[in-house]
Amino acid sequence: MSELRIIVKPKGMFNVNPFSYEYLEREIEFIGPVETYKDDRVWMEVLHYKPSIMRLMSGGTRDWFNKAWRTKAPPTPTLCMREDTDAPWETWMSITPMEIQSMFLPIEEADGVVWTAGLGIGYYALRVAAKDDVDKVVVYETEPLVVELFERNFGDRPYFDKIEVRHGDFREALRNNEPDQDDFIFMDVYPTVCCDQALDDAKEFKPIYSRYWFWNYERVVLDAVVQWGMRPTTWGNLRRLITTWTKTNINESTHPDERIPTLGGDDGTLDHWYHPVTDPDYCRAILEAMSG
Repeated sequence: MSELRIIVKPKGMFNVNPFSYEYLEREIEFIGPVETYKDDRVWMEVLHYKPSIMRLMSGGTRDWFNKAWRTKAPPTPTLCMREDTDAPWETWMSITPMEIQSMFLPIEEADGVVWTAGLGIGYYALRVAAKDDVDKVVVYETEPLVVELFERNFGDRPYFDKIEVRHGDFREALRNNEPDQDDFIFMDVYPTVCCDQALDDAKEFKPIYSRYWFWNYERVVLDAVVQWGMRPTTWGNLRRLITTWTKTNINESTHPDERIPTLGGDDGTLDHWYHPVTDPDYCRAILEAMSG
């Protein structure tokens, strides 16, 4: 990890630390309680944490940049869906540490008019709409019941009128140049981290929209820099985010009743629990696609 500390030179920190437990609690409080709803295909509920549930929600990587280590977390608003009654439930969105950490920069970067796809519980749309420098949020969602639950749970928020939910194909909207070229675009439709479709979308849409971003782009940059020794052509807040991560003690990120012994001789920062998820060819292709 010494190479990481050479590459990433401190350039200031954010006003909040997205890797801290305090931030996690704040963001769950921002969402607030959600209506418990369950039918044959859609299930929304605040789930009380236990290891088996967190594995269901986060695929075993409970933090965004790190391997699994948590044993405690606050009650977690969760949306699950399935194709039919014989299919297993799949987590569509959950307000877990991974979700909140991975949304931090797309929220930070957003201003003006924001376009996104995949409503989920509505965390990203609500957080962005609550910003004073955001004028409008356009969300594409294909599941009508998800939209209905979103409106029932959050329709009384004072900034809700900034949000416009559309039913349709977000990629076709981008191809038809519905957003302006200087609008902020956040593609958040991927079921897994760092998938091939994210690369295909970046190749297609980043040349058209200069402010194009996709879910887990930062994760690719981290692997590119730390694991494979590459350099993105532009850093911006990516550098600040990685610096914040390297300076966060693991116990700053845990439940107050949970304390993790540090490894022998280390300073207990989160980078010691780093968990790479990509290969060098994928990282190189993403950096090239996002450099335009």
